[in-house]
Amino acid sequence: GITLLKVDMAGAQGGNSGSGHAGGKGGRIQCELSVTPGQVLRLYVGGKGANSSYSGLGPAGGFNGGGGGSYGGGGGGGATDIRVSPYGVANRLTVAGGGGGGGANCGEIGADAGGTTGANGINCGSYDSYSCGAGGTQTSGGAGAAGGGSSGGAGFGGNSISGGYMYYGYLGTYYRYYYYYGGGGGSGYYGGGGGEYGSGGGGSSFPITG
Repeated sequence: GITLLKVDMAGAQGGNSGSGHAGGKGGRIQCELSVTPGQVLRLYVGGKGANSSYSGLGPAGGFNGGGGGSYGGGGGGGATDIRVSPYGVANRLTVAGGGGGGGANCGEIGADAGGTTGANGINCGSYDSYSCGAGGTQTSGGAGAAGGGSSGGAGFGGNSISGGYMYYGYLGTYYRYYYYYGGGGGSGYYGGGGGEYGSGGGGSSFPITG
């Protein structure tokens, strides 16, 4: 006979950068949700983005859509959401966005997830589209950093694209050096974009009243 649920849930935090700066905080949703007696709901709990350790190709994003970080940047946090059958991204009833991964260039903290709009990532204290991921909105994912980040989308954050330059070393061997330090975008109703040098954008949340 249950027809109404009171929901209080939060998305996950983004991962720390290799320089130890924290990822952005997840969003929190408090609402009432109309349900049907006997209906089966699934709760997907977002996972924290992995911290950077300045090794490998970059840390993974958190469970449920967090974007991957680059060499020095943290992974984006996953979103938390409630879904109805058939439990796809299009079947989400309410979403709490995840925070963006921290950047390592100037020690940037990750962007917080939003209510309706996630915060933009920062680089050296401010947002710029070349280095940082933008926050997700109610209608679109945040743009990835023009210098090297992919855009977020419905239910996922963008990746910080680890790139680098290659040179011809001794004995005819190629060496690749990764120098990007951007954080991954947080997941959300629409996820934030991945950063290049700066932090990843935060994901948007989807508040409703049932």
